[in-house]
Amino acid sequence: MQAGQVRWCKPTPAALGEIRHNPAYAGAFVYGRRALAPQQRLGKRRRVPRPMEDWQAVHQETSPAYLSWEQCLANQARLADHASSFARRARGGPRQGQALLAGFVICGHCGYQMRVVYTPRLRYACRAMAATSGAASWVHVDGSSVDDAVAEAFLAA
Repeated sequence: MQAGQVRWCKPTPAALGEIRHNPAYAGAFVYGRRALAPQQRLGKRRRVPRPMEDWQAVHQETSPAYLSWEQCLANQARLADHASSFARRARGGPRQGQALLAGFVICGHCGYQMRVVYTPRLRYACRAMAATSGAASWVHVDGSSVDDAVAEAFLAA
């Protein structure tokens, strides 16, 4: 392949994530969306998102827009609200799979979002304490029992 030639390929999950978070789709040019993480390991350069108020430049209406600036901001808020991360407390959003409450179950011990584990059977698991404090194990509950109780309460209501 020569420099300057377009190469078509299937998008990666990382590329799709970048597209969803890029304000260029609202016709804006921005600079300074990411910064180097404050604590870097030797030889590792990781970039983390900055809050919008810390961006160095935001110029709206610099190119044709697929959606308005207000729609872009609403989408960014929705993406942040549905993000699955135990590093912050988030409401989460529905995820793929057979679990009824994937993305919605919160750990009673630490308050972080619980993950769905499908092997060997459906479970909701919290790894936050193991990841943050080095605990040897993680909290988990039987997912089928929780799903059945929630479905029964919903149908009763």
